[in-house]
Amino acid sequence: MNEVSVFNNINFHLTENESVENFTQSTIILYDSLFNGQFSEIPLYKKIRHQQYSLFLGLPFNTNLKKLKSQKYEITDSLIISKAANDSCFIINYRIDKTFATEYAIQINKNSLIFLSGLTTKQAIADSLLTLENLTERFDIK
Repeated sequence: MNEVSVFNNINFHLTENESVENFTQSTIILYDSLFNGQFSEIPLYKKIRHQQYSLFLGLPFNTNLKKLKSQKYEITDSLIISKAANDSCFIINYRIDKTFATEYAIQINKNSLIFLSGLTTKQAIADSLLTLENLTERFDIK
C-alpha cells in the first residue's frame, strides 16, 4: 500500500490512482486561496493528486484543534453542506460555485495536528471519499 509519511511515525494512506505531486507556484497560490488569508500558520506539506480530486496536507503550528475548529466553523452557513466533529478531529464540507471543498483536521496525539483540504468538482467524490470516517481511517501510526 502506498503512503505518505507525515511525521512522528504517522502515515497517510494513498488510494488507488493517487500520487504525490511536486509543488508549483500555482499549487501554493491555490492552497493559500483556500484560507482567504486566515490560516497562514498551516504551511502546505504535500499535494496528493487524483484525476478527479486534489488533496492538500498541511502541518499547522501555533494553534490547536479547538482553535482551528472554531475558526473554520465561521464559514458562511449558506456554503456549508455538512460538518461533523469528535474529540480528535473535525470536518467541514462546503461548496463554492462548482467546486466541493473539504477541510479536515485531526489530532493524532498530543503533538501531532494535521490539516487536510480536498477539492473536487464531483459531488459523489465529496460524499464518499471526503468524509470524516474515510479520512480518519487513512491515517495511522507505525
